[in-house]
Amino acid sequence: MKKLIPLAFFAALLLGGFLTGCASPRPDTVAVMSFNVRYGDADDGPDSWPLRREAAAAMILDRNPVVFGVQEALLYQLDYLTESCPAYRWVGVGRNDG
Repeated sequence: MKKLIPLAFFAALLLGGFLTGCASPRPDTVAVMSFNVRYGDADDGPDSWPLRREAAAAMILDRNPVVFGVQEALLYQLDYLTESCPAYRWVGVGRNDG
């Protein structure tokens, strides 16, 4: 299962060697991604989360990273992304440390 994680833990995972054994496009590379999903409760009009969430999930599926870190995600955004991208799961703590 692939992982969706807060950016702070992304570096720790890379340094800790947790990516060994993950599928990669080439054996000597690891596809990683950093993604600012934008605060889901922002009053963004046409850029609000409900109007862009499908595109966000489609981009993740299209890029197919082994692991990616997110910024500004709220729990319901993470829930949507893991539901829409079932090969991924998330680990970490929220913006207020849990």
